[in-house]
Parts: sequence; C-alpha cells; structure tokens
Amino acid sequence: MDEQRTPGASGSDKEDRAADEDGGGGGVPASAGHADHSSGNDSAGVAAPASTRFEAALCAAVFGFFAPTVGSALFYGLMFGLLAIGFGVVGAFPAVLIMIAIPTIPIGLWACCRSALKALGAQDPGHVAALEVGCSALTAVLIYRGVLVGHAPFAIDAVAVGAATAGLAVGAGCGFAVLVPRPVPRASLSVVIAVGGTVAAMVGLPALYEARQERADRRTAIGDTDFAIIDHPEWRRTGASGATGDLEVHYRQEGGGKVTVETWNGETDGIEDRCGRPRTHCDWQGDLLVRRAVGEVEEVRTVLPDGTVAAVTSTGSGENVDLMEPARHVRTGTPAEREEIIDGPEV
Repeated sequence: MDEQRTPGASGSDKEDRAADEDGGGGGVPASAGHADHSSGNDSAGVAAPASTRFEAALCAAVFGFFAPTVGSALFYGLMFGLLAIGFGVVGAFPAVLIMIAIPTIPIGLWACCRSALKALGAQDPGHVAALEVGCSALTAVLIYRGVLVGHAPFAIDAVAVGAATAGLAVGAGCGFAVLVPRPVPRASLSVVIAVGGTVAAMVGLPALYEARQERADRRTAIGDTDFAIIDHPEWRRTGASGATGDLEVHYRQEGGGKVTVETWNGETDGIEDRCGRPRTHCDWQGDLLVRRAVGEVEEVRTVLPDGTVAAVTSTGSGENVDLMEPARHVRTGTPAEREEIIDGPEV
C-alpha cells in the first residue's frame, strides 16, 4: 500500500531542509561557527600587550647584561680548576665535580632565561636565550684569545671592564630581539648588536684599560723629581717600568748591549747605599761612583742636580757591557722626554 503523506508533514520537511542549509547543519548558525573558529586562532597567535613585551625585553636585557660576566666566570673557573688539578690542590673526585659543574653554568643561564621569557609571553624565548649563552661562550673564548696574544690572564679588573661593556651590547641586542621578533633581517640585527658589541668590547677594552693603567703607573713612578736618561745616539730607549719613586728606563745599544738607568730619591737611599755590603766595594771616578761586587763592575751611579740618584746597570744576560761609557752620557731628562717616557711602552 502506498504511504500517504499529509500536507503538514511535507511542509515540515521543507522547513527542516531550509534550516539545515541556512545554519550549516546541527542547528548551529554559520556565523556562530565562524566566530568560534576565529576566536581560537586569535588566542593562539595574538601579540602580547605592549606592557608585557617591554617587561620581557627588560628581562632579556638584564640576562644579556650578565651573560659576558658568566662567560668570564666560566673561563676563570676552568683556568683555576685546571691549575688546582695540575698542582694537586684538589683530589680526583673534587676535580671531576669541578669539571662537571662548570659547563652547567651556561646551561643554567639558558634554562633560566628561556623560562623567564616564556612566562612573560615573549616570542622565540629559546632564540633569545641561545643568543645570550652564545655571547657568554664567546666572551670566554675572547678572554683566552687575549691571553694568547700576551694580555695577563690575572688582569681581572681589565676583563671586568670589558665584560661590563659587552654586557650593555648583549643586553641591547637581546632586548631588541624581544621587542622586534622576526622577520629575519630584524632578528639578524639583534645578533649583530650582541655579537659585534661583545667582540669589540672584549678585544679592545681590556688592552686599552691595561695600557692606561701602565701609563698611570709610569707617571707615578717618574713622579715630579728629576730623572735620568742616556743622551747618546748609540743608545736607544726601549721602554720604562718601575714603582712609586723608583723609575727604570731601559736602553739598547746598536751593538746589542742592554742597560737600565734607575732613578730613586737620594734623600731616602743615598748614592753610597749598599756600598758597605760584604764583598762589595765602591770608589769614585770623577763624579761617578763605581760599585763592584766580587771585583766586577755591577753599577755606576751619579747624582742629578736635585739630589736624585741615577744608576746604570747591565740588564743583558751574559753580556759584558762597559757601564762607564753610557754612564758618562747620563743627564737630567726634560719635560718633553718625561711625557715620552710616560707615553712609551711598558717593559
């Protein structure tokens, strides 16, 4: 028997189909479904508020500032640790612990920086943390490079100046990376700022700081009193050194001989100082005092106009230099020569 359809049922089917077409099925309006989908996308990719970005940038800058200092600590920790192991100061087990603990410093820096930036909602926190750790390791490498080219490894004050300045560059680069993440050119600029600043600071500043310190030491050593130089074309000044009130100016002869002209306060230690020691003899030859030890001429002294004592001694190993010849050409230095000695190289 054929099924009988009522007019009401047929109208209801048409209404249901129309509702399905308008609402996309399930009784949910299309506009509502689109709104939910858009809301989900925004929550995953919306930028952090400006205040949060600045907080994250400040956090990155603080971590970046201390990154070169961590690198310096890494280098000195390894150096002193190896020295302690080499000289037997620590046993085998503590030595192993030291070697294991020191490399964890950069790992801890990376983890702390990444966690802090991630908590503040920064984009690419791992990239910024890696940049800081990279600059920290680069600092340690550059300090080692400075030791190789002749800078004193124990000049910690000079390294501290360089690390603090490098920290400003690394902090600026890391803060910029947080404030302006991506595209690639902007990210590369943050790397250039951080890495370039680290290299410039750690290569240039420690050497400059040491040079300024040496200059200040020479100025202190030369003081305001008279000082002696050798005034002869065969003798060339090669540098100066000394402590407060005790200046040493170094010379080399064309033939290879080396002497030092030492100047000190005659009121404290007179020209005949140390002449009364056993097996030591002093005698005057004109205005020069010759001091002999075991029969050999050890020193030739003279007195400058203001009472300052100048002594010429041989500094070349195994060289037989006639000290009387350069001593005869000793005279008081001029103000211009004073500045030349102060600005000259340290020996």
